[in-house]
Amino acid sequence: AVVGMNTGLLADVCSDNNQALICNCGDYDSFKNKIVSLLEDDELLKRLQRAGNNFSKNYSWDRQCALFEKELLSIV
Repeated sequence: AVVGMNTGLLADVCSDNNQALICNCGDYDSFKNKIVSLLEDDELLKRLQRAGNNFSKNYSWDRQCALFEKELLSIV
């Protein structure tokens, strides 16, 4: 499971409480609380792990290469 702040790529590809737990940049109390919630809530941890694993399958190297190749071939 991932806990992070809403900066960079994490905020672009993940949504809070779905694939990750995301807090506002600089909100360290929220960051700490989200980590504690994962430690105390096994169901939340397992749900986020499953969702993250399923989500990550969209970003395999094989899939990304196939999409890139398709784009290249569409311009030729």
